This record gives sequence, C-alpha cells and structure tokens, in this order.
Amino acid sequence: MIDMMLYPLLMCIPLAVLVGPVGSVLVWRRSSFLSDVIAHMGVLAFAISEITGLPIIYVSIIVSILIAIILERSPAFIPKDAWLAGVSSLGISVGLVLLSIGGGGHNFEHIFWGELFVVDLKDVIAFMVFASFLVMHLIVFWKSLMLVIFHEQLAALDGIPVRLVKMIISIVSGVVIALCLKIMGLLLTGALFVLPSIGIRFFNIAPEKHVLSTVILITLSSVLGISISVGFDVIVAPWIIIALIVLNFAAFFIKKGIDIIGEK
Repeated sequence: MIDMMLYPLLMCIPLAVLVGPVGSVLVWRRSSFLSDVIAHMGVLAFAISEITGLPIIYVSIIVSILIAIILERSPAFIPKDAWLAGVSSLGISVGLVLLSIGGGGHNFEHIFWGELFVVDLKDVIAFMVFASFLVMHLIVFWKSLMLVIFHEQLAALDGIPVRLVKMIISIVSGVVIALCLKIMGLLLTGALFVLPSIGIRFFNIAPEKHVLSTVILITLSSVLGISISVGFDVIVAPWIIIALIVLNFAAFFIKKGIDIIGEK
C-alpha cells in the first residue's frame, strides 16, 4: 500500500504549487471558466492523439495553448462567457466526431477521472520542473502581474505590455491545466483550480498569502483524497474535490467564528 501511495503523495506538492497560483489568477481575472473550457478540450486532444498516435500530454498542451490564444482574442462584441461556452462546445463536438470517424473502441475512463495512481518518478520530476519554473517567474514578475490583474490602466501607464502579459497568463494557464488533465481528468480539473481560491477568499488576505494558502489547501485535500481512495478502493479524483469542498466549508465557519469573536 505504501509503494502504491508513494508517487501520488509526492505528486501532491508540485501539483499544488502549479494549481494554486494559476487558479488564484484565474479567479482574480474572473476567468475561472477557462479551466473548464480547456479541460473539456481534453476530448479533442484525446481524439487527435488516438488518430495520430502522438502522446496525449503533448497534444493536450498544444491544443490548450491554441485555445488560450483564441479565448484571449475573443471579439469585443461577444460576451466572454458566451465565447467560452461556444469554444468549449465546438471542441467537444469536433473531438467526438473525430473519434466516431476513427472507429474502434475507446477507453474514456482515464480521460474522465485522471490517472493519479499510474504516475511514476518521471512524472513527479516533470511536474517539479514545471512548478519550479512557474515559481521562479512568479517571484520575478509578481509586481507586474498584480498590476495587470488588479490595476490594468496603471500597469499600462507604468510601461507594462498589458496585452502581452494577459496573453502569457492565458497560455501558461492553458499549459498547467493540460498537465493536470492527466491527474484529475477532464470532468474535475476545473474544480481543482477554482475551489481552493474560493475557500481562501473568505479570509480577505493579501495576494501572496492567498496563493500560499491555496497551495496548502490543495496539498491537504490531495492527501485526504488519496488516503480515502486507497482505504476504500474508490476513484481518487472525486474525493480530492470532496475534500476541497469540506475544507472550504471549514474555512467559512472558521471565518464566521473569527468575526463573531471579533465583534465581542
């Protein structure tokens, strides 16, 4: 049992380091639906992978980057949520059509629910490399990133290329979401990015503490989900999300308790 849990538990740390900052940025930008859209594009990526024989992780990253660029270049006269819904539906439809044309049986289970228990040392190292790369760039460009997210006009006056930064944010978000499809599957990846940030927002803390708190929350929920999955022999991804929701409720009641004590 310990051997089976080793790599999934090790994966919790780089997974949280990747998802925490990206999920926070998506929520701050009011673009949380982006994670669902790119996750749903996993159907299209899976179809292309099945037809071409290319590894699905590479196809997912390429598709996610293209979709992120398309979404960032949405027409001004179309509401962003409508554009996101349209692109998501188109991607799923094209993916299903390609699969039907390709013929043969297709096992969608790992695409829907993820494959956390099949990760190996190479996967853990790859996620750690990506996580280190993300953290390094967050530290260097944190001030500019916060200006673009919260004070776009001030960022432009400060000489920051706002449009380029927003495009980079979308592309990086797309790549991280694509990587996480392997872990959480296309149905629950979006929830992993959004729920931690929602729970931490109850405390109204500084952005830096917010990101760090989401990393801790994702790590805790992942460990809980893995433990429940192994203990009861159930699918792991849904239990990670359930653990996140329980921790969110706990955060809400803790905040309420702090407010009540403060009023007294």
